[in-house]
Amino acid sequence: MAVSIELTGSDTVSSIKLTNGAQSIKEIYFADGKGSIFSYKPTKALLIAAIIFTVLSGVFYLLYFSYQVAWAFFFCATAVAVVYCLYLFSIRAKQYIQWKNGVNLYLKEVAQYEKQYLNLKLHSFEVVNDDETIIEKWSNIRRVSISPIRILLNSESGSEYLFPSKSMEAAEYDELKKFIRQKINDPVSVKEEIKLQ
Repeated sequence: MAVSIELTGSDTVSSIKLTNGAQSIKEIYFADGKGSIFSYKPTKALLIAAIIFTVLSGVFYLLYFSYQVAWAFFFCATAVAVVYCLYLFSIRAKQYIQWKNGVNLYLKEVAQYEKQYLNLKLHSFEVVNDDETIIEKWSNIRRVSISPIRILLNSESGSEYLFPSKSMEAAEYDELKKFIRQKINDPVSVKEEIKLQ
């Protein structure tokens, strides 16, 4: 799929064709072990702790019957620790499963789009999909996070816009980073936009 930045009429500065959207977004969301409940750090740590305490509990149980009654205290303490770890694991696992289901629904929706474009304008940007166009004013963007793998824009309405670097050419990604930095750091364009309202 060819990707190109092109100058167009009116106040449109450039248009970027976004490719491999669902796959690129999936790589970002499921990075660092977030793809499985067993590799996700908060649940993995609790599961490991529960296994360790279970083994210790078994050892203390055997020692309780073999040697002294004093080992019963350690058996009870480790058994309580196992139950507590499993309780915390179940809470975090439920949160993780809800999050993962939401991400998978979003990825399924993005995968259905045959065409996606990002149109950059002087006072706004547009995300154009097959069946909808989302327009957001630059003045509504409250938080920007730029990294080598993605750009994340948060608007004051709570909307998030994620643009993976893999969904466009490297040169386009560099130009997009520069353009966003300019729009966010340029108070003149924001003042002009406020006057237009």
